[in-house]
Amino acid sequence: MTDEISKELEFYIQGAQAARQMTPRSNRLARRFFKAAIAAKENFARAHGYLSYVLLLAHLHGWTQADDAVDSDVTLDRVLNHAKLARQHGPDDYENCWSLAAACIYSRDFAKGMEAFDEALDVRDGGHVVA
Repeated sequence: MTDEISKELEFYIQGAQAARQMTPRSNRLARRFFKAAIAAKENFARAHGYLSYVLLLAHLHGWTQADDAVDSDVTLDRVLNHAKLARQHGPDDYENCWSLAAACIYSRDFAKGMEAFDEALDVRDGGHVVA
């Protein structure tokens, strides 16, 4: 194994660190890092999922500026699109299922959202449905 960390993973880690600060500025920075991770590896499921989540936070909290091009993609359509890509590229990852569930709920597709929440719990529990 090499000591070198892949570019996409480095961007992802930086995005995750920024996202945890939960401020408008750090959210904007996190979005840039997750987009960079996806640009480096298009099918990076976790990066799509986390990007979906920070886009959703920006949308819900109004962390956008009309004159900032970085904020032009803070829409529920983008939230849902990245959540779907996360689930597509990483169907067995609990976080990706959860991102899709949240995106669907906030996009008012409650049936799909509840289905995705159930899938997330199923994946978390190792494929065993818990009664």
